[in-house]
Formats: sequence, C-alpha cells, structure tokens
Amino acid sequence: MSSESIPAPWAGIPAGAPGDSGRRHAWVGWLAAACCAAIVVTMIVFQERYRVGETWLASEVVSGVLGQHTFPLPGRPVMYFQTSASPGIMGIIVSLACSSVLLVAPLFAISGAMFLSTARSRGRVVLATLVAFVIIAVANNIRLTLIVALAGRFGKTGLDWGHVLIGSLVMLAAGGAAILVYLRIMTGHRPRRRRKEEAVEG
Repeated sequence: MSSESIPAPWAGIPAGAPGDSGRRHAWVGWLAAACCAAIVVTMIVFQERYRVGETWLASEVVSGVLGQHTFPLPGRPVMYFQTSASPGIMGIIVSLACSSVLLVAPLFAISGAMFLSTARSRGRVVLATLVAFVIIAVANNIRLTLIVALAGRFGKTGLDWGHVLIGSLVMLAAGGAAILVYLRIMTGHRPRRRRKEEAVEG
C-alpha cells in the first residue's frame, strides 16, 4: 500500500489579503457618513415639512394631555388653539428658529464625521445619535406644549413668557443633556473591576 500526500480541498485558494477587512470597514464608515449627509441635506431642503410634522405632533400632545382644543393648519407649520383668556383663540407659527431642525441637522453632521473615524465604534455612534435625537425632539415637543398651555391660560402674556423664557430654558437644558449623553455613549467607560484587574496585571 503506497502512501501519497493528498492535497487539502482548500489548497490553491488564495487567502484574503490582510487589508480586505480594513477596506470593507472603511467602506461601511463612508456609507454611514453618506447616509448622515443625506439626512442633513433632506432636513435642510424639506425643513418646512419637518416643521409641519412637529406642529401636528405638538397639536396631538396638547389635545391628548391637556385636553385643549387645537387646530393645526394642513400643510402649514401653524397651530391655532383655544384660550381661557382674551382673545379666546390664538395661533403659533413653528418657524425655523423654533424648530428642532437647527439642532438635529448639526447632530447628524457631527455623527457623519464620527463614522469616518476608525477610532470610534460605529455602534456607539448610531446609539448616541438616536438617543440625542430623541432627547431633542421630545424636549422641543414639551416646549411647544408648555407655550400653548401658558398661552391658553394667560393669553398674550403667557405666550411671551412661554416662548421667550420657559421654552428657551427647556431647549437649553435639552441641548446640554443631549451633548452629555452623546459624549458619554461615545467615550464609554470600562467597568471598574476590569480596570482594577488590568492595573494589577500591569
């Protein structure tokens, strides 16, 4: 019985080049960055529709939570609502300055740049972006709800106070919270026990 060397089934198949994984990783980052850029451009081009959506959502929240009758204009970022004070009915316009788009668009722009950094975990970038977006969107809706509630109770005076003071404080707090949460998720922290074990081994 003769013994011969039998070639392995995978013999002759070239192994993947060491740089293939890195190139694929880079393409994923560029694709994610392109998606973020597309979101930013879409928000800028269709910012009026975004504001119309914010107005409709605020109207639903005010009606559902406060029981206050609201009348959003179809296709317009305008909402009328009843007031117990004079003049009996008022309206607000969700202008670009009053919209969360001015905070959300830069958020996605920053995340797009983060996707291009190989030092960042892309899963963390996605999570940080989504959480910060939710914080900003919810806070702006709370802000609009407070403005309508104060205007409905105190009329023009309540509208001015809600828009200039209360609303500004809400968005400042939300912006700060969104930044802190974003940075916290992006940087991350290893468990204390693991850090101690590494220190002992060192």
